[in-house]
Amino acid sequence: MVGLDLLSTGSSYALGSALVWGTFLFYFKRYFNEYPSTVALVLTSSFGIACYLPVTAYTVWSGTPLFPSAFSLTEIIFTLITILIFSLALLTFYHAVSTGAVSVVSPISKIHPVFIVPIELFFLGTHVSVLQLFGIVLATFAVYLANYSGDGLFVPIRKLATFRPAQFGLLSAVLMALVNVSQRVLLHDIALTPQVWVLIKNGGVALLFVPIAASKWSVDVRGNLGTFLIAGLFIATGEHLVALAYATIPASVAAPLISLQAIIAVILGGLLLGEDHFTIRLFAALVAIFGIAFVTIPQ
Repeated sequence: MVGLDLLSTGSSYALGSALVWGTFLFYFKRYFNEYPSTVALVLTSSFGIACYLPVTAYTVWSGTPLFPSAFSLTEIIFTLITILIFSLALLTFYHAVSTGAVSVVSPISKIHPVFIVPIELFFLGTHVSVLQLFGIVLATFAVYLANYSGDGLFVPIRKLATFRPAQFGLLSAVLMALVNVSQRVLLHDIALTPQVWVLIKNGGVALLFVPIAASKWSVDVRGNLGTFLIAGLFIATGEHLVALAYATIPASVAAPLISLQAIIAVILGGLLLGEDHFTIRLFAALVAIFGIAFVTIPQ
């Protein structure tokens, strides 16, 4: 059972990460729109690793163990598989967006929290209350609304039966749900430290995407070092908070809160860039607030 203090701490980490990631998504859209997505992913992940290295170095210097005392070959393999699934989730999403309308793919890809509940229940025996489950649905719907683009609210759902990019978007959501549950296992059950997980997660994804990014590499990084450095700071901070959240509370509670980053990003886009459908973004934020209230109710 999750206690009140534990839940409130973990929820704070999750909401803090949503704020950081939401601001980063706005920053990314503002300054990296001209970069191919895989190139931007490799570069920002690499700068994120560089910015996070001092955290890991300080942990080592302070004498805190980086790995759990019993970190077996099975757990190493599980860690590598998690990184692979995460990479596949990103690759599937990029493929879906590149072959279909973002207005269809994006809302579908953001519903992954609803898949986490049955996965966590079946494999980990994690239970959430009825009110928390209602909050998870509300928060997920809020994120779906935030990605709505005016083509009919449920058009993306209806297109799942026939539109291949929408199906790839759904597959990316399922894969991301597996990643989030796996992160919970790694950081809570196996007790891998965030100082290690953040590095190998981002490093592994960057390495796996280098061959794809290399074929599209046509940018000069030297002129944008400051921009990439700021992106790296966002990633290092956001990933650390995400890791702390999954180490503290179940993935079924953390994921919908972390996913609210999408709402923060689109609200910033509406306020500062004048993007369309701002009214519905504000309504999504209101729905999200109610979702947060229910999700953070202690069991």
